Amino acid sequence: MRSSARRPGRFYRRCGCRDADRRQLGAGCPRLADDRHGTWTFAVDIPSFDGRRPGFGTDPHETVAAYLTK
Repeated sequence: MRSSARRPGRFYRRCGCRDADRRQLGAGCPRLADDRHGTWTFAVDIPSFDGRRPGFGTDPHETVAAYLTK
């Protein structure tokens, strides 16, 4: 039986396709029905000590392993 507790992360797929107004379709793209279209992504929510989310800058070229070993 599955637990009803909220899990701290999620997986989802998005793409960079845009509509006629140049807005990104993201998870609403009809081409996501094709397994080869889009990119799988994950997000993990880790609670902080004070209950607020920290603000931080990211390096798009940094790997997860490099970030976690800082």
